[in-house]
Amino acid sequence: MANNKKNLTPGIAPPGATGNAGPHFEIKVGAYYLLSLLASGEPRGLPGARVMRVQLQQAAAGFPLDDVVVRATNADGSPTVLEIQVKRTLDFTASDEEFADVVRRMWAAAQKPEFNASRYELAVAIARTSTRIERSCQTVLHWARRLLDGASFAAHINREGFSSKEMRGFVAVFRKNLMAIGAPADDETVWRLLSRFQILVFDFESPSHRVRITNIAPASGRAWCWRRIKPRALGIYGQL
Repeated sequence: MANNKKNLTPGIAPPGATGNAGPHFEIKVGAYYLLSLLASGEPRGLPGARVMRVQLQQAAAGFPLDDVVVRATNADGSPTVLEIQVKRTLDFTASDEEFADVVRRMWAAAQKPEFNASRYELAVAIARTSTRIERSCQTVLHWARRLLDGASFAAHINREGFSSKEMRGFVAVFRKNLMAIGAPADDETVWRLLSRFQILVFDFESPSHRVRITNIAPASGRAWCWRRIKPRALGIYGQL
């Protein structure tokens, strides 16, 4: 009798094909910041600061981008906060409902008094980037940080031949998402929010990211402690 069974050779499913890919990715992002906390080092997204506390799922505590909340101290001793919403993939387009939700959360975070009174950063963590994200979205965010006000930012973005169509499209989508929730969408508001926004790529499968994890730098005075716990910490992290 012929064997009609198909050859079911086991394979490795890509991370995005598994049902719990989103929660698993969120756990790994949180673990990444916990490693920085153990090293008492500089948290990604807050250059020059020293991480003091990492909290997960903080919606009930009043953090709109609630998946990972990093509290740190700047070099001058002042406090700083980084709120992160973890979204495995985002397109940053008009049809991207997840991005619309991120903008809604950003606007809610911007209503806090400390948003204007201190260094208060907002971010999304994604697993994969693209040429469009790197050349357009990230460039827009870089300009927003470098320019001093909304008028200058708008002048740069609206200048054809200087900015790209994709860059202008990203800003237009961001503005449209603000308008959809009844928030102000003037140039100053758009610039102010984008200047505090970061797209953090955590491609945990890439060799470069593994190198970045291995090279987490401890704070001055904590090197001896980090040397002792680093092998075990990285081992646990690798099992996630």
